[in-house]
Amino acid sequence: MFEKTISVFHNYIGNGLVFLVFFICIIFLLCMEKDKLKRIFMIYFPIFIFILFFCPFFSAAVEKFLDEETYYRVLWLLQLL
Repeated sequence: MFEKTISVFHNYIGNGLVFLVFFICIIFLLCMEKDKLKRIFMIYFPIFIFILFFCPFFSAAVEKFLDEETYYRVLWLLQLL
């Protein structure tokens, strides 16, 4: 089950450049943003979604009720927040 999660993540990041820039921006915002509400929406929610993506219980629940393509779409939420 974890192999499927890793393969979906690997397919999502491609060469990894955009994902690297995304995490650099998260680290920059973590250091520079002082407004608490902006920190929640721009830093903590994407980190929570990223951790949730690799959680085996969440992966099993999504696999049970939805298909693999929907699990792939969870990563789309990272850039939307």
